[in-house]
Amino acid sequence: MRILLTSDLHGVEQTFRSFSSALQGDYDLGVIAGDLLDDQLPESALARLSHHPDQQNAIKTALVAKEARVITVLKNAGKPVLVIPGNHDTTPLATDGTFINIHMSKFDLDSLAFVGYGCVSRTLGPDLQMLSLHSIENLVTERTILVTHIPPRGTLDLKRDGGQMVSFGSGILAEMVSRRRPKFHFFGDAHGSVGVKGSAVNAAYPLVLSFCGVDTDTGEIWTERVQ
Repeated sequence: MRILLTSDLHGVEQTFRSFSSALQGDYDLGVIAGDLLDDQLPESALARLSHHPDQQNAIKTALVAKEARVITVLKNAGKPVLVIPGNHDTTPLATDGTFINIHMSKFDLDSLAFVGYGCVSRTLGPDLQMLSLHSIENLVTERTILVTHIPPRGTLDLKRDGGQMVSFGSGILAEMVSRRRPKFHFFGDAHGSVGVKGSAVNAAYPLVLSFCGVDTDTGEIWTERVQ
């Protein structure tokens, strides 16, 4: 199975179009590991809504409309696109045809199972968010591709804090991955730690401006440049 993987697109519609176009190539399905959209609109959009009588509802309406546009773009690829919510996603991301939200659930395709766990709250830290992992842990086996937004602690999870690079991933998630040993673990969130470590893949988009290709049969992982 060939997978096109990315994360943290943060609502850039041209990037969704590029992802959808690439997915129409020699791929079986796409995976987006959270932060499809953003909880803040661009300054230009906020300026247009600044005098709206109910600004918060106007912003919510604009974000829902943006969600509908990007879902349409992704569905145009004609292939399944599995997604989970990230900490910046506030819209429903409801399953619609080939657009499939796998948060807290399992999706079977051929001989593999995809299990998803997105962010359950934007206000909780990584470990508190991961406390409910026990409800999906039994779904994860060595034939599973685990998709989370937050990285496991100590694996491709560094971010800059006060001039230093610090690890901010979830210890609870790291322990679960160590116990269950999924075939692959896809995630994002840590924009500065994109890469591959064993079977773990951080596919955050913003700094590298490229997607990731994965062949689950051969284990090959490559970079898919944005056109």
